[in-house]
Amino acid sequence: MNLRTWTSNSKTLRDIAPREGVLDADDVTTVLGMRWKPEDYTMSFIHRDKPTLHKLTKRDILRY
Repeated sequence: MNLRTWTSNSKTLRDIAPREGVLDADDVTTVLGMRWKPEDYTMSFIHRDKPTLHKLTKRDILRY
């Protein structure tokens, strides 16, 4: 398996990674559908407005 990019909350590992050419250049990384900022070690999610539906079904709930 060829490791292309990764990131860590450890400053030491983030300093070593550019020399190896594997550090993810983005400030925010997506992990399990959440947004993770490794420098602050904070996680957040994108707020989505819920749709206005006249008839609510299980399929519609799973879609959103």
